[in-house]
Amino acid sequence: MAAATIMLMSATTPIVDGLAISTARQLARDGGGRRIRELAGLSRRELARMVATSEVNVWRWEETGRQPRGQLAVRYGAALSALLKANGEDAS
Repeated sequence: MAAATIMLMSATTPIVDGLAISTARQLARDGGGRRIRELAGLSRRELARMVATSEVNVWRWEETGRQPRGQLAVRYGAALSALLKANGEDAS
């Protein structure tokens, strides 16, 4: 699936942002983000484009457990959620 075909919804409230950040950070910590990306058949570069960050950041999150912060975490969580939904998985 091409990264360009997945639309990301922007979070609009502090509560939604907080949940997205928490989820994204957990997925970075436990390797879930990498599993979701691989399930979707995307490269790190493609996911980085979806999140509007560098491929190096995605590598750091996947390989070192370093966690995304702020709006990067919100966008990372939204991208992973969109990938799950596109693959028919439950994002909750």
